[in-house]
Amino acid sequence: MLNEINPVKTDMKRIYIFQFFLLQLIIIAVAKGQFYSSGTEPFSIKWEQIKTEHFKIIYPKGFYAEANKLTNLFTDARPLVDYTMGVRPRKISVLLHNHTVYSNGFVTMAPRRMELVTTPPQNEEAIDWFEDLTLHESRHVAQIGAMGRGITNLIYYLTGQFSYGLPAAQTPLWLIEGDAVVTETVLSKSGRGRLPEFSMYLKALYSDGIYRKISYDKSYFGSYRDFIPDYYQLGYQMSAFSRLRYGADIWQNTIKFVGNYSVLPYALNISLHKFYKTSITGIYTSTIDSLKYLWNKEINKTNLSDYSNIPVRATNCYTSYRYPFKYKDDKIIALKNSLKDIDRIVIIDSTGKERVIHTPGNMFNARLTVKGDMLAWDEVVPDPRWEQRDYSVIKTFDLTSGKLRQITHRSKYFDPSISPDSKYIAVVESSSGHKFSLVILDISTGKEIVKLPSPDNSFLQYPAWFSDYQVCVTGTNTSGRYIYILDIKNHTCKNIYGPTYKNISQLTAWNNFILFRAGFNGTDNIYALEIGGNGIQQVTSVPFGAFDPETSDSSGLVIFAGYTAEGFKPAFETLDVDQWKPVEQKKSVNNWPEQLAKQEKGVFSGTPDSIINYKSKPYFRVSNLLNLHSWAPFYVNPSFDNIQDDPIKSGIILLSQNILSTLTSSIGLSYENKSLFFHPAFTYSGFYPVFDFSGTIGGEPERNIFPENVHLRDTSFLNVNLLLKTYVPLRLINGKYRNIIIPRIETEYENRLYYNNGIKRGITYFNYGIYVYRYLKLAQRDIYPEWGQYINMLFTHTPFEHTQYGNLFTTTGILFFPGLIKNHSLRISGSVQLQKIRRFYYPFNRVTLPRGYSHVIRAFRADEIGKISGDYSLPLFYPDLSIPSVIYIKRIRTNLFSEMGYARNIVEAASAITEKKKAYYNSVGIDLIADFHLFRLILPISAGIRYAYLPKYGEGFPELLLSVDTSIF
Repeated sequence: MLNEINPVKTDMKRIYIFQFFLLQLIIIAVAKGQFYSSGTEPFSIKWEQIKTEHFKIIYPKGFYAEANKLTNLFTDARPLVDYTMGVRPRKISVLLHNHTVYSNGFVTMAPRRMELVTTPPQNEEAIDWFEDLTLHESRHVAQIGAMGRGITNLIYYLTGQFSYGLPAAQTPLWLIEGDAVVTETVLSKSGRGRLPEFSMYLKALYSDGIYRKISYDKSYFGSYRDFIPDYYQLGYQMSAFSRLRYGADIWQNTIKFVGNYSVLPYALNISLHKFYKTSITGIYTSTIDSLKYLWNKEINKTNLSDYSNIPVRATNCYTSYRYPFKYKDDKIIALKNSLKDIDRIVIIDSTGKERVIHTPGNMFNARLTVKGDMLAWDEVVPDPRWEQRDYSVIKTFDLTSGKLRQITHRSKYFDPSISPDSKYIAVVESSSGHKFSLVILDISTGKEIVKLPSPDNSFLQYPAWFSDYQVCVTGTNTSGRYIYILDIKNHTCKNIYGPTYKNISQLTAWNNFILFRAGFNGTDNIYALEIGGNGIQQVTSVPFGAFDPETSDSSGLVIFAGYTAEGFKPAFETLDVDQWKPVEQKKSVNNWPEQLAKQEKGVFSGTPDSIINYKSKPYFRVSNLLNLHSWAPFYVNPSFDNIQDDPIKSGIILLSQNILSTLTSSIGLSYENKSLFFHPAFTYSGFYPVFDFSGTIGGEPERNIFPENVHLRDTSFLNVNLLLKTYVPLRLINGKYRNIIIPRIETEYENRLYYNNGIKRGITYFNYGIYVYRYLKLAQRDIYPEWGQYINMLFTHTPFEHTQYGNLFTTTGILFFPGLIKNHSLRISGSVQLQKIRRFYYPFNRVTLPRGYSHVIRAFRADEIGKISGDYSLPLFYPDLSIPSVIYIKRIRTNLFSEMGYARNIVEAASAITEKKKAYYNSVGIDLIADFHLFRLILPISAGIRYAYLPKYGEGFPELLLSVDTSIF
């Protein structure tokens, strides 16, 4: 039985050390996760809900048909999805978002819910998006259900949903996501596991001739030195292989074991060793060895076609060139990206010399189209305020004039294709109402010329002009994928191929043929379909994958991006119909999906025999504001920003977050210094401005300095500190720069005592501030932005007690510049504080002394402080060093700094006695920092040492540095 284990045999000292670090990291991880919000919709949206025995579907009003479809899909898929996990999960809320173009879905364990974006991705495989979401995300619900047992269930009574963080932290993300990809693959007729593209990156990395030994830790956590496929791809292969070798219940048994013994260090590995005589690294090694055998067998059987590479710059860094187009004078235009640089549109001459012609913004599922001297692409532009509303706009770039234009606004257009005469652009539209159309735009104005609804509301992708008035496009519905030709003159549609569950994509036209990318025989290649001809023929035969085909009648060539272990490289092949071969529908040498399907209860059809029209009713915001999901027998600040500075305290905390993520709240009690403190906190983000209230009540009252002959008599009341702030987080993002503007107003009350012709109580502060941040998007290797500007200004005054505190103005500015070498960064910053005081009461400093001075000056107040800093940051090594199960070090970096500061009217003690008029301070130093993962937990950690030398004192001081990156949540 899986429950039979004696944990006492484990080294208890190691357990205690592990649990200490694990507890700290899990508290950060789960806390961030429990307050995780994917954003909010506009307040104007009204909500409705469908309730069944197992699901509560919450959706925007007017979206009933799609919500009802998903309810039927979830209900029908549930027994199939849950079968190999051996659970019957309890009811879950599902929130639908239909105003964003970022296709996504996720399940969180605290607060327990599922959120789905209903806009299909432009690179979606040949499966209905709702069916894909249903299978994948339902599997996550089953996984969480399997964790809820044993010790985890006992801890649940102490912490609520917070408890699921323990088994989740010990279950690697490759297993969580890989198992879900297995489910979406084997329970459907498509799924990512069947796509050659999904395996291609690992295939190229591990095939003979270019194989480099890569540790499990590097494969899971990635690398700054080399390109490593993500944990979805690794996870699918490892999850699938394990089920085939050890049985369909291996992950059911191990996840349940982790739930039963979630406080055990390395519980997943203990389970694998005890019941299957293996380990995570053992499964990883066996999986890669098996795949290498299959892939090399496939490559050895492949007769490669005669294609030629287009010369590009040689580099020792993984670099890709996508969407290559032939331009005049044998030049090539392509979208370039690499580990050390962001996306750039480049033009490459015949010698391989490159020139950047434009740096685009966020090209979500990017595609370039070029015709003549005109480029076009789609780019995501977010709503300034609402995270769950954004747009996909069309931009053009004139190669002759260098003029950039955005021709559509607040649109949801994708996949542009410029017409042969360069007058029009064909795009596909995906509306918020889940309706799909082909739209023809005037290239000069962006105005809609023609709009054709898709047949059977199929999801359209990859439009390409077949003639001056015909556009070929793929369409996907529950039956699979089709190729249509839409006549924009006669408003007709013709199905010329399909349905099929092969992932036909990236169409282009040549003569009487439609060329496209597909993976008929286990590798993505370019294929041709002749209109009225005898079927599909294979054009290219490459070892790993041919993508982004583009043709022109005059050249007689197909240009494409061929994948290699060093990235996508532009290539071409002559279009010779006589050399093409009919497609042989042979099975791939890797038939894992078919073998795995035999372990399942059945295959999900995606089309229920009978559709139930579920009853819908309104979902009211007010009555659903509170959703208590977690609690804990200790108190920690609910912002969870830095547990080191704000440690865990004795007490209790209750945590709430509503399903719409508009209200997060907490109520806490802490016991410190023999006093009880009450901590309320509420943040409401459903209105355009965000409102935030927090407070601390308890302990002895604070007081200012009194005259010598004045004595305090009444101290029986509690200290009270209340803060109310409102701010508007604005994202003004359109192009390569991220622009953040946050104006804010705060009022803070504290009932401290002070003297003003008698003892008075209570001071109210008012803060007015603005935060502005503009920076160039970052490459993977960047430590800081290559270019950026930051300014934060804050003014504080106490209008009702101005005789005590006066006012305080602070401003901080930072400028980011590129360093001497790529991924180096120069940062210049300056801060100024101007404080107009009355009775030498310095409430606080917002500008600190230069680094290192905290070791020699313990208490410091001044009414005027200025500081300027220079930092030069650079990576030193990418060691990819692993001590298995303990630590994996990805990067060693350093930062050189120099700071100079001054202060006037200074108090370097706790009283106003030791006053100085003016003083200067300076320091120089170095930080040495490692970026790593500890105990195979997914949270990235940065730790190191700082040495700051103070010339004024003639000595230096070391300091430990530690931070945990929670941005993955």
